[in-house]
Amino acid sequence: MKKRRIIIIAAIVLLLLVLFVPYRVDTLEDGGSKVYTAVMYKYIRWKGFYITEEDGTLTESKQVITSIHWYPDNKKSLDELRKEAFADRP
Repeated sequence: MKKRRIIIIAAIVLLLLVLFVPYRVDTLEDGGSKVYTAVMYKYIRWKGFYITEEDGTLTESKQVITSIHWYPDNKKSLDELRKEAFADRP
């Protein structure tokens, strides 16, 4: 009975590792955004630049946004996810 319990616990831990440990890391050429992908989620650290106008002068600012997309949204393309992440930003 004890051996069976150990096997079940080991199988559960292995399943969780397969589902939640990222297997791919990509660096995008948009300023250094990083994408970590696992079976159940996609973690993206967006780095983008935007221009604001303050007192009649244009200033360029760097913006870092972190987003986590759970299954099934993690299967969307990066362009769709970028639009969602930067939709409410200036």
